[in-house]
Order: sequence, then structure tokens, then C-alpha cells
Amino acid sequence: MKSFPALLLLLSLGIILDIIPNSARALEIAPEATAERKLQRGFLNIALSGVEFSDQLARARELDQQELALPRWFVGSVRGTFYAAARMLTGAYEMFTFPFSRGGYSPVVK
Repeated sequence: MKSFPALLLLLSLGIILDIIPNSARALEIAPEATAERKLQRGFLNIALSGVEFSDQLARARELDQQELALPRWFVGSVRGTFYAAARMLTGAYEMFTFPFSRGGYSPVVK
């Protein structure tokens, strides 16, 4: 029974050493026009969709106030919500359809 902690430590070390190279491979960007790249693109669109909200708020700051009937923060919020939702739905579509090559593996939205 005294060798149980040593065995557990050795097993844990083996698992960690097996996980590290595999996780590094997961960070690689797949070649364009492949199913794996389409899956990555879909995941990143969903994960980064919230960035659109702040991006559109920043772009609304550059708009001319005299041309707008509404405050810039409101316009930026509405546009940011729309763009974030569109990016999230596009990502979900790409993740759902990545195994199918109908129309190729090119991006849905550029």
C-alpha cells in the first residue's frame, strides 16, 4: 500500500506528458478549405462574437453626431447586438455543417 502514492504520481505524470503535445496540436491552425478549418472557424465565431459589441460601440463613436437622430451609444449597442448575433449564428452553422462539403469549405461570411 505504500507504493500506491508513487504509482498514482507516475500515472498522473504519464497522463500530463501525453496531454501536453496533444493540446499544443489543438492550437495549430488547420489548412484553409478543410473540414477541420471550418470547425475552427465556427468555434472562434461563437467564442469571439462578444467582441463585435465593443467594436461597434467604438465605430459608432466615429459617426457624425449631426447625421444621427439617436445617441451614438444606442446606435453602437444595436449594431453590436446585431453583428454579435449574426457572428454567433454563422459560427453555429459552420460548426453544425463542418462534416458536409456542400459548396466547399470556404467561409460563409468574409
